[in-house]
Amino acid sequence: MGKGFFTRRKTYKLVWPEGEELAGLEARATATSLRKYMAITGIIDGEPPESFEDEDGTVYDFAANPDSQFEFIIKVFSTCLLDWNLTDEDEVPVPATEAGLWDQDREFVLILIRAWVDALGSISRPLAKPSVGGSSLAEELIPMESLSESLAS
Repeated sequence: MGKGFFTRRKTYKLVWPEGEELAGLEARATATSLRKYMAITGIIDGEPPESFEDEDGTVYDFAANPDSQFEFIIKVFSTCLLDWNLTDEDEVPVPATEAGLWDQDREFVLILIRAWVDALGSISRPLAKPSVGGSSLAEELIPMESLSESLAS
């Protein structure tokens, strides 16, 4: 086997354009592990796993303690949140930390997390290379045979 390969977690820039409720807000956050992403999307979709054990040994019992679902999402998001341009009413920067998130309005945090989860779920792919053989992928995968006499009528 060859040399090892390392890939960095993707960083997402979350922005809200003019006209939206959070217009002007910018935040940068990294991706999370697939395991955590699946747990978070399950929670958001109303189908959380019964429990989740974090790398540090913390066990979230979602079935017995539904409040732990939001706590889990905040903890995961706070570890991925790199920075933001959020300030308080006195123009003092709010730290992009778990404590900074807990000090915010619930609706604001939900909008921010939803934008992050939506960004994680988006798939960016390189542009497809043009076919050099002249046939399309559909032609290669779908049999293109003539219908039999009995099916054609």
